[in-house]
Amino acid sequence: MSLGSNIHALRVERRLPQKSVAKYLNVSVSTVSNYEVNRHTPDVDTLSKLADLYDVSVDYIIGRTTFKGSLEGLGKKTEECMGE
Repeated sequence: MSLGSNIHALRVERRLPQKSVAKYLNVSVSTVSNYEVNRHTPDVDTLSKLADLYDVSVDYIIGRTTFKGSLEGLGKKTEECMGE
């Protein structure tokens, strides 16, 4: 999947309108739309905000991994498995 399709799929999965994502990112709705159709690429700060919003890693958003959980979540799950 492409960067844009990953961003779109996460937004749809979370049932968020583009307007809400745009407000969170402090960008226009058309900018969010352009990200989702690969007309524009979000900068690093925006990718980080998207990862936080959707609770996934930036690597997942950009397609470097299929592991959907955030690294923070991974740490918590690891602690739970270790009995801490």
